[in-house]
Amino acid sequence: MKNLKSLVFAGLVGLGMLATPAAYAQGNGAGNGAGGPEVKPERPEKPEKPQLPADVKELIEKFRAEHAAKIEEFKKLAREAREATAEQRAELREKIRALVEEQKEKREQIREQIRERLEQLAKDLPNRKEVIEAAKEQLREQKKHSKGE
Repeated sequence: MKNLKSLVFAGLVGLGMLATPAAYAQGNGAGNGAGGPEVKPERPEKPEKPQLPADVKELIEKFRAEHAAKIEEFKKLAREAREATAEQRAELREKIRALVEEQKEKREQIREQIRERLEQLAKDLPNRKEVIEAAKEQLREQKKHSKGE
C-alpha cells in the first residue's frame, strides 16, 4: 500500500512536470512562449501625495529651525564639558537635561498643533465615501475600455 501511494505520487509529479512546459509553450505561463509576447495589463497611475497646507509646512519648518539651533547648543555644551571641572560638568548636565525637556515639550506642542490642523482639514474635505466610490467607478470604466467592451 505504501509503495502504491509512492508510485501514484511520483506519477502525478511526473505528469505535472510534463504539463508545465506545455502550458508555458501555449502562452498560459509567465514566460514568453510561442504564443507571442506577453501582454501586461495597464496599471492606473499612482495618485500624487497630497501637499501639506502652508500653515502646517510653516509649523514644521519652524520646528526644524528651532531643533537645529538646539542641536548646536548641545554641541557647544558638549565642547565645554570636555574642558570643565566636575562641578561645571554637573551644571552642564543639568543644562542639557533642561534643554532636552524643553525640546520634548516643544515637540509635543507642535505635534498637537499639526494633529489638530490635520483633523480640521479632514473635516473640511468632502465625504470620503463619495470620493472612494467615484475612484472605484473610474477604475471599472478603465477596465471596460481596456478589455474592449
